[in-house]
Amino acid sequence: MVTPVRTFAGAPARREKVRRIFELFDGDGDGALGRSELSALVAAVNPGVVFTAEQLCSVLDAVFRSYAGAADADRLSLAGLLRSYDDGAGDLDRDFAALFPDLAPSPKPSPGPNGPLSPLASPIHEIAFDSTRAAVARLEALIKNRDGGFAKGLREIRANLDPLPRGPRAHFRLGTALSALDRPRDARRSLSAALEKASADALRWQALLPQIRVNLGVVLEREGLLLAAAEHYRAAARLCPTHYRALKLLGSALCGAGEHLRAVAALEEALLLKPDFPDALCDLGAALHAAGERDRAAQCFDRALQLDAAHADAAFNLGGVFKDMGLYGPAVEAYGRALVSRPDHWAAELNRAAVLLGAGQPPQPRRLWKRPTSEQSGSSSTMRSYT
Repeated sequence: MVTPVRTFAGAPARREKVRRIFELFDGDGDGALGRSELSALVAAVNPGVVFTAEQLCSVLDAVFRSYAGAADADRLSLAGLLRSYDDGAGDLDRDFAALFPDLAPSPKPSPGPNGPLSPLASPIHEIAFDSTRAAVARLEALIKNRDGGFAKGLREIRANLDPLPRGPRAHFRLGTALSALDRPRDARRSLSAALEKASADALRWQALLPQIRVNLGVVLEREGLLLAAAEHYRAAARLCPTHYRALKLLGSALCGAGEHLRAVAALEEALLLKPDFPDALCDLGAALHAAGERDRAAQCFDRALQLDAAHADAAFNLGGVFKDMGLYGPAVEAYGRALVSRPDHWAAELNRAAVLLGAGQPPQPRRLWKRPTSEQSGSSSTMRSYT
């Protein structure tokens, strides 16, 4: 539950604003913002800026260097955050308004030339209650990045929700946010509600329906329901024939379900719409490889790497094709390329080691086994790899 903010003349005090921002992003509650927590804060208050990894690292280094204590080089305290705002390193009023729109004072919209402002001017106009509208707006700010602080933020927001949003778009936004926060069951319920309500007035919501279908398919696929997900991707492609991403997702889901020839057809259609789509080329190569067409598969992986030299999955899968063809030298090179792009790609390292062993060149045993052990208890890739 969000506690009331102490105010001066009706507005939150400056230190109180900083405290609220600090506590929102201190996900582990240890009284300091680490690199990932501060990264989430920076991204959330700059939603219109796309930072490169290098730019974000530079920003974080500058903040920690200037405002973190020498004993805690990568930990920013509440006092340090307050000092950064006092020095003008950030616009406190703007940041607070972005993160807590229901607490920040804002002018009322003025009537338009033809009467009161249309509710269509608001992207969340179907939400009837102000507190719910503010909560969904805050969710949208939070899902710019994912971290432990966002789970805390979601709990806080859900605790303060009034009745659930009523319109298709509001359900869609909430479901998308829940999906980004790894809440697939809740996301599925919200997106299913959005689909039901939008389908009841399909003409009005014809632009939103394909995206509802796509996002619902993504949630179902994450739950392992590949064929159910494929049906939603297929429906999205029918509703919007130029939706190349829906066709790509359809192909990848069908490939994962073993429907390789249908996957090839869907992915080829996606590439007709967007020829320079490395992920679609990678999935097409995987489907062709599974269907026994190794030469065409290798061409697809090679083309994907021409478009994106750091595409680790394309390099990994190209190594798999070469290995199956008995081309051990090129296979070792492809697996090595995958490891350059993604050093923690333990499957590439294991396959590279197996190929080296098969070619009579024993790999370094420490490098072979150490990384897979740590990775098996760690993260999973967001991209599909095929062996």
